[in-house]
Amino acid sequence: QIIPSKVGSLKATSGKKAITLSWKKNSSATRYLIYRKSDYNSSKYTKVKSISKNTTVKWQDTGLSADREYFYAIRTCTIVGSKKYYGNYKYITANTLAANGKTQKIVTADTPLYELPTLEGEAKITIPKNTSVAYYGKMYLSDKAFVYHVKYTVNKVTYDGYLDPETVFQP
Repeated sequence: QIIPSKVGSLKATSGKKAITLSWKKNSSATRYLIYRKSDYNSSKYTKVKSISKNTTVKWQDTGLSADREYFYAIRTCTIVGSKKYYGNYKYITANTLAANGKTQKIVTADTPLYELPTLEGEAKITIPKNTSVAYYGKMYLSDKAFVYHVKYTVNKVTYDGYLDPETVFQP
């Protein structure tokens, strides 16, 4: 049995309504298969692209909603005769930019930052009022429920986490 190696060096680049995925060429692959889901709690990825040339190492997912995180899985496939052999999945989470293109936001009140998007457990840290955070977008947990994904840096330490959807940012 042939097991192709998984995709290497997977990266994502954000646009307002698009995300570009790029990766390192896999010489043992015949094709790449790309899957996406848009909700954190969903267990199902949907195939969005099959690339039949192993020299193609970039793909742009267009027509997406602005200000939203998406979840991708990409795998290699090697075809020998009539048999298909699949590599393991490589995962990445990427976001589209907010409609106004801003990647920094300022919280208007002391705000707890949670490690998990479910906002369960104790907050990692509280972000002080009038503090700027790196804004990555809304992470949808289901069709309507979402949290904000941000990074907050203080004293040269960066905290990656999630804010309650009731969080208010300066306009």
